[in-house]
Amino acid sequence: MRPDREIDEKVGYLTQRFAEALNSGDPVLLAAAFEPGAIVAGPPGNTSLFGEQPLAGPGFEGLDAQLGAVLVADDLAILLVNWTMSTIDDEVGERTVARGRSCDIARRSADGAWGVAVDNGAGC
Repeated sequence: MRPDREIDEKVGYLTQRFAEALNSGDPVLLAAAFEPGAIVAGPPGNTSLFGEQPLAGPGFEGLDAQLGAVLVADDLAILLVNWTMSTIDDEVGERTVARGRSCDIARRSADGAWGVAVDNGAGC
């Protein structure tokens, strides 16, 4: 049994785990927040499997993710997440802040931990 299993069983904690992993830059930690075969949906027409493209994009500086709502049905959940992402242009040093809403789908695994099955950072 994993020591963090109890907190993982709370689907809302997945938002915090995802943001912490992305901010850390640790690919192993980030992969642990996703289901195997998870889909990442970017701008319209830009969908890939997790790991096929960088999630943060060029100049990523940090993500603040706040859970707005969770809808749970058995082992599936929809998470509405309000996010603020900051990036910095390395050439000119200019910081950009973007805000949006993510509509993610999570699935509970056999050990009770939740993982992102579809990450739709472009919104609902």
